Amino acid sequence: MNKQIFTGMLAASLMFGMTCANAVVIDDFNGGALSVDAPPPDAVNAAYAGALGGSHSVYIEKTGLLGASATILPSPGIYLHSADAYTAGLSIITWDANGAGLGGFNLLVTGHSFDFDILDIDQGNVDFTITVKDTLGGTGSHTLANAGVGHTLFAFTNFTSVDLTTVDFVSLTVDGAQGSDLVLDSFGTVPEPATLALLGCGLLGIAGFRRRRELKRD
Repeated sequence: MNKQIFTGMLAASLMFGMTCANAVVIDDFNGGALSVDAPPPDAVNAAYAGALGGSHSVYIEKTGLLGASATILPSPGIYLHSADAYTAGLSIITWDANGAGLGGFNLLVTGHSFDFDILDIDQGNVDFTITVKDTLGGTGSHTLANAGVGHTLFAFTNFTSVDLTTVDFVSLTVDGAQGSDLVLDSFGTVPEPATLALLGCGLLGIAGFRRRRELKRD
């Protein structure tokens, strides 16, 4: 294949692929620093343009003798969940526009799965639960038990009792065992499906590129 043609096809493929990929960053944790501590149970809400709905709230509670905390560090953009020895912590991050609701946000146009990276877990035995509520009152949740370090996906197909086309509330619960500390990267969605969407849309780009070349010949 002519190198110039291939380069043009590749560029068109990437351009159209990125246009079709509608992934959404629910929170990149790059806003202002935020920290909550328990005991007692504590909650903080902060306005932040980089969060879905324009704000995020963080809640923490603990079970055990000592303390637990949840912290957002804007540089490098991470969420920290930490519990002292002989103490288990449970933290919840919520995106609901500070109680006003997301107004019927359509998650299905953003992809097929929730997505985040677990950068570190020091003790293991940590459960993650994502909960979604729609504007009609339907609620769905899904739990990943004993998660480990790495890329983590929650398929939308697991949320069968909620209408993902009219979302009003999203939360992520971190339920750690005694002494568990962990680090999370940004939280968002993955396009539908990531690789095939890029390829399929890219093929449209290639077809358009070839068509333009044919018209120029004519």
